[in-house]
Amino acid sequence: MQSNTAEVGNQSVSFASFSVENRTSDPITVVDGRYVGHDGFVVPRDFDEFYERFPQHVRNWVGRHVDRSTPKQDVEDWTQDLLIYLNCLPANSKHREAGKQDIVQTFDPCKHYGANSSRFFNYINLCLRNKFSTMRSARMKNPICRTGNVSLSGHSDDSDLAQMDDSSAMRTRST
Repeated sequence: MQSNTAEVGNQSVSFASFSVENRTSDPITVVDGRYVGHDGFVVPRDFDEFYERFPQHVRNWVGRHVDRSTPKQDVEDWTQDLLIYLNCLPANSKHREAGKQDIVQTFDPCKHYGANSSRFFNYINLCLRNKFSTMRSARMKNPICRTGNVSLSGHSDDSDLAQMDDSSAMRTRST
């Protein structure tokens, strides 16, 4: 049987010329102290301007990152918690020394290779994802919020096998 591929000899390739991060920055202009990307996107100055221009961004982001079975109230709570997070830097943040008050102000177009719309929202979404995973992790460690917990009530009902009280716990230990 003949092969349908041609034989290729081993060739040495030098990877020293290939950069792992071969990113070039998009052109950035500063107009009235505001960053403007090459696509004409004007980076919001602070959280208030961000929320005024994109009021549904955080709500839509949360909606895309929770399960469909998540109660509507939990989605609202997480949305409000993330809005509060974006609105106020922690007291011990290194960015406070530079006079920044919120997460939107910490966006640095030089670190993100530009100030266009996609790079700015990538930064905001990264911040949201980090905080959301922290909130979700804390919630999973909270025994009240975990599903599948055994209810410890004061009364015993033989028809409800998912509940346990002190007297039935003592019976299971002694048997």
